[in-house]
Amino acid sequence: MKKYSILLSLCLSVSFFSATSYAQESYQTEFFIGQTSSEDAVNNEFKADAVGAEIYFSPVDAGGHPYAEAAFLERIGSVGLAVGKIKIVEQEQEVKGDGPLYGVMLNYMKPDLPIAIEAFYSMSNLELDLSFAPDVDVDVEVDMYEIKVGRFLSDGLLVSIGYLHSERDTIIPTISLNETTKGDDYELAAKFVKEKTDGTAYNVEGKLG
Repeated sequence: MKKYSILLSLCLSVSFFSATSYAQESYQTEFFIGQTSSEDAVNNEFKADAVGAEIYFSPVDAGGHPYAEAAFLERIGSVGLAVGKIKIVEQEQEVKGDGPLYGVMLNYMKPDLPIAIEAFYSMSNLELDLSFAPDVDVDVEVDMYEIKVGRFLSDGLLVSIGYLHSERDTIIPTISLNETTKGDDYELAAKFVKEKTDGTAYNVEGKLG
């Protein structure tokens, strides 16, 4: 389940920051649809779908910038909300499950500050079906939050350090089980956007955790 927690965080983060906007020269609100799907070597599957919105603290000037990176290049902060559904299928253990997910995000940046702060929180509740024990109800609740602190080394180059904490509660009423598992992850990340003279740009991102 820790794997699913990390992928859920990734799904919502990608959705928030890659939302496509349609406006003339500026915008202050974005709506998005995001989806993440993965499969491991033993055919375990994970899927997450989310919809949401992101509201910027001030209008984002898209004149001369690619829309997808205008807010980052202008250093405009925002808040966001996402709702969706996650689904897992563990082929080897014959386990299936799905449930709702919710996420909120704060991205604090200002044009005159070299510091950037990102905060993210999500929660989900999975109801699992066990083919080998059809009469057993299993509920899995996953909560997680992430905090990143970064610094712009130059225009378009942000380096940050992050901390991700996740908690999973596994509840099986029939055997009076209520187990909590916690996880902590740390990362060093960088994002670099280079604008080109034709109005386009390329974006390179990387993480070491």
